Amino acid sequence: MLSRRIPILLIALCLNSAIVAAQENLPIQWQTSPQIAASMTERTHRPILIYFTAEQCVYCRKLERSTWSQPEVASNVSRHFVALKVDGGAQPELASKMKVAGFPAVVVLSPEGKELARVTGYVAAETMQEKLCPFIPQNGETVRNVSSETRSDSM
Repeated sequence: MLSRRIPILLIALCLNSAIVAAQENLPIQWQTSPQIAASMTERTHRPILIYFTAEQCVYCRKLERSTWSQPEVASNVSRHFVALKVDGGAQPELASKMKVAGFPAVVVLSPEGKELARVTGYVAAETMQEKLCPFIPQNGETVRNVSSETRSDSM
């Protein structure tokens, strides 16, 4: 019975976090240097959210217009992640190292560098919130170690 309540509680906490975040309306402050993002993660102990994009990528522009620009998504990313934006055309070695085969792609890494989640292709703001919610600390806790079952691949 308790195991059924835990997912509902998690969803409620994530929704509460989204409501508070939407009220703050923070834009995403993308880092473009992997070295700076790594040092920020080391200093803040927040996970890195890496957004792989490409100049001629239509779905990347759609993700930027309709997902990253949504106040609740932007605020949660800004408050709980170190946001790194990588141009896969300009930095193909990093895309290759992270096994990114197409754009857009989002990879979330723990502060220790372990892959926590991967989202490929365009996703709407609500779906992005659902994918990122397990990695948003609740009540002052730090990012949990997440099993491979929680890791998400989309589209």
